[in-house]
Amino acid sequence: MHTTVITRIINAAAVFVQAPPTTPAPGPGGISNPGGGTPMDFTGIKPGNGGLTKLDMWQTLASIVLYAGMGLTFLAFLAAIAVWAFGSRFLGQHAVTSAKQDILRAGAGAVLLTAAGGLFTWLTH
Repeated sequence: MHTTVITRIINAAAVFVQAPPTTPAPGPGGISNPGGGTPMDFTGIKPGNGGLTKLDMWQTLASIVLYAGMGLTFLAFLAAIAVWAFGSRFLGQHAVTSAKQDILRAGAGAVLLTAAGGLFTWLTH
């Protein structure tokens, strides 16, 4: 019984100790071709000068989003200033505090939108 167990262990170990598979010789240009036949030659493919596909459309959409966001941010900024100016007289201290926070949020939104627009312009040019 011990010999069959030992034989099975040796056979199982032999599966893991096999020689590594041989790799085919590289084809022209150092490209290996595991499937056989003639390997494809990609050396004649050059990048295009036009940039990304439909780049003009993406730039237009990014400009629209940027300017619409900046416009809405400016309107929020103006509304917060109006609430801050008139809130202390008519609405109370909580409105003034909220308006100051809204002014800071509008400013941060403008900075983030401008940074995103600048990053997109840098990436696409």
